Amino acid sequence: MKYEFTGETKIFFGIELKRIRATAAIEKYNVAVGDLGGWIEDEKNLDQSGDAWVCGDARVCGNARVSGDARVYGNAWVSGGAWEKSPLYIQGAKYPFYMAAANKVGCGCQVFTFAGWHKFWRKIAAKFDMTEAEQTEYVSYFNLACERYGKLEFKIDLTDGSGDEEPCPDAEDEE
Repeated sequence: MKYEFTGETKIFFGIELKRIRATAAIEKYNVAVGDLGGWIEDEKNLDQSGDAWVCGDARVCGNARVSGDARVYGNAWVSGGAWEKSPLYIQGAKYPFYMAAANKVGCGCQVFTFAGWHKFWRKIAAKFDMTEAEQTEYVSYFNLACERYGKLEFKIDLTDGSGDEEPCPDAEDEE
């Protein structure tokens, strides 16, 4: 084993991450035994063999895996699996809006499928206590994500009254 968990944890977008510490030297990256590493959700995120390492404040979660000679460092965060396009992340007026996975968008610490956001966006906006201006802003973020990731069927037209279906589910449970 080349690393262990320190016992230090933090929550990042609703995911508990654990800090790592080197139990073996990784000469390629000047990592000594006892050096603190970055943050991972689970052992599956960082291979115990090879020179792979997560440094500093870097975060790796979901199905992402660091292996071989790969190194994740800086304020980088890696989640999910492979992305066909760079993941979208927008710091909005109240909450960040981002691609949480290939088919899911996030707002703050809540994650929704494209279909769920499209169907319940007005209820989601009410849950987040968004003003009309903020609703327009976040719908534009969502529509940008729809365009960028080929989900055009879920784009929202603010004039058509969509998003009024009942009831609004909790995040991840909307389908």
